[in-house]
Amino acid sequence: IKLNGESTGDESVAENHLHMKKTDSFTDWEDWKVKNKEGYECTVQIVRKSDTITVTTENLGVLIENTTKIFDSSKDVYVTLTGDEVALTDIRIR
Repeated sequence: IKLNGESTGDESVAENHLHMKKTDSFTDWEDWKVKNKEGYECTVQIVRKSDTITVTTENLGVLIENTTKIFDSSKDVYVTLTGDEVALTDIRIR
């Protein structure tokens, strides 16, 4: 699952649904690009309930939610954070 909407996973083991919406704090895409290049504090929430994993984050007025339904919920799920186009620093897990 990539939060930019790309899905490169094995679709035989899970089904993904990505939803994005602009909140009231969103200004415009040019402002969004400038602020993203400057960097910002980001929180990503990952919640598993039975066979469903929900990943939620808000990025400068853009709310992103991805719901993954796992076909075999008895299996363990591992999460990896990567930044192929960004620098991830000061990662805190609660």
